[in-house]
Amino acid sequence: MKTLLLYLMVSCLTSSLLAGATTLKGGVATWSPGQHWQVPAETEDHWYRIPAWLAGTWHTEEGQSYKDPNYRILTGAETARFETTYGHQIDKFGSIWHVFRLPLTKDIELANGHRHLVTTMYEIVDTQPNEVYLIYRATSVSEKDATIYDTSVIDVVGKQRRIDDRRIEYSNDQRFANGVHEYWRCVSTKTAPFIPVDFDKDGHDLRASLASYLTAHGMADRIP
Repeated sequence: MKTLLLYLMVSCLTSSLLAGATTLKGGVATWSPGQHWQVPAETEDHWYRIPAWLAGTWHTEEGQSYKDPNYRILTGAETARFETTYGHQIDKFGSIWHVFRLPLTKDIELANGHRHLVTTMYEIVDTQPNEVYLIYRATSVSEKDATIYDTSVIDVVGKQRRIDDRRIEYSNDQRFANGVHEYWRCVSTKTAPFIPVDFDKDGHDLRASLASYLTAHGMADRIP
């Protein structure tokens, strides 16, 4: 019951949170069908503390979509193959921190091409012992052979839930600009443990970035 009430509370607050949450300073590119797909550059760091059970690399093979928020009326399943890594740094007291470099692009392999979720706003709004609640705004860009054939802006209320040490379930309420809601769920399997990352794939210094964040937010005593 506590979990249900918390989820309802997060859902009810979504509009105000999306309006006031962290967003990109310089704006973000838009995409249209027929255009050539190009990954946008990541420009801003946003750090969040995450529970130890979520840290590591997770593999997803398939996602299911539903008509209802109780995930009872299945409307379809699709190949949605992707890897997600949570956790980049560990502080002096052993807490694990994850950075979202916005705009963040997640690539999903589909049966008929690729879908790219370009996140331009992200907030972790609550953490429970076995659950993490989050909101984000993203543009879904579908392309085949690098030519865009569909786009949509989505506001999402999501939840990561720990099943056991090797599995997590992600579920969300996707709210599209036309007022349509879709509900999506997938189960991911852990493929690698958490390993601190000092530099990302672009050579960005994450250790220094976290130190700057901790100092700016009055937590310099946590700098490792």
